[in-house]
Amino acid sequence: MGLFDLPVEIRLKIYSELLVLPEPIVADYGPSLPPLFRSRRNGLYPAILRANRKVYGEASPLLYSNNRF
Repeated sequence: MGLFDLPVEIRLKIYSELLVLPEPIVADYGPSLPPLFRSRRNGLYPAILRANRKVYGEASPLLYSNNRF
């Protein structure tokens, strides 16, 4: 059973767990690490968006509309 065998409601819940935080996201402009790795410290896992186009299409709206920056 793969991710896309699950109902869309369950996939959206999984994406939400990986991409949405209850508190505002504060930008860290330090030069130490690339953005994907810096975000992980905040509890976000945006690398999931790179899995494939379908994941990106389903999950990216959650990242940008359900978080406060």
